[in-house]
Amino acid sequence: MHVREGNNETGDWEKKSWRHIPLIPTLGSTLASMRSFAEKRNATNVSVFVASDSTKARPWLEANVPAEWTVVKPGKELPRPESGVWFGEYASETNGKLNRTELNEAMAEAVADIFALGECDALYIPNYSSFSIVGIMLARAERKKVFFQWTTKEWIEYPWYDAAYDITSYEFA
Repeated sequence: MHVREGNNETGDWEKKSWRHIPLIPTLGSTLASMRSFAEKRNATNVSVFVASDSTKARPWLEANVPAEWTVVKPGKELPRPESGVWFGEYASETNGKLNRTELNEAMAEAVADIFALGECDALYIPNYSSFSIVGIMLARAERKKVFFQWTTKEWIEYPWYDAAYDITSYEFA
């Protein structure tokens, strides 16, 4: 899952209040949807991967997932900026506070998170974060389910397949 809580950003993020979420209710609805998905597949040995700008998301899930589920932990916990994100915020100088090693580690974590999202059997993502785009493309290429947050309490599945976009039927010279 990808959870974008926001981290006291200014500018674009601050102006778009519809992006601001109540973290705990959002995590709760996401977990409820994940449980339903797992039950429909009779899955009991479930792993949950969390990519988030919030330091609270993973611990909350660890405390609330079913006992037989596992929340994936990174090998190393990296610090989060006091405000904003390390990369991607327009005109931000947040990453100027990192030395070369810290920049490399932060970028490596971001890239790993993006690719890990694409490996999920079901991908739960917010409808307001471009961070998920590569994960969505990878998941869709493997015909895995992608769920968008519709409301704080409701998730909708991205349409599964449209034959009009099936490139396997085209011949290339």
